[in-house]
Amino acid sequence: MGVLVAFLLGAFLLPLAQTEILFVSVAYALVLITELQNSALEAALDKLHPERHDAIGKSKDLAAGAVLLAGLVLLLVILTIVFDRFLT
Repeated sequence: MGVLVAFLLGAFLLPLAQTEILFVSVAYALVLITELQNSALEAALDKLHPERHDAIGKSKDLAAGAVLLAGLVLLLVILTIVFDRFLT
């Protein structure tokens, strides 16, 4: 989240192109979507099987991994824009 705040502050100093805004928006939406799916899956699994179970724990870990991967995609988009701005 801190990276996004820093990126938005930088975006006010150096305006973004429309394609850059689009990529950041889509990547951020991907993070939000996967987080919502992760939360829904965890709530459903906790309701269906409140006891601790290895298979359910693995399912939750995989859903959390999807959120992590989406966050890494967002980070990649932001770093690509930052490097393009400052290294060229």
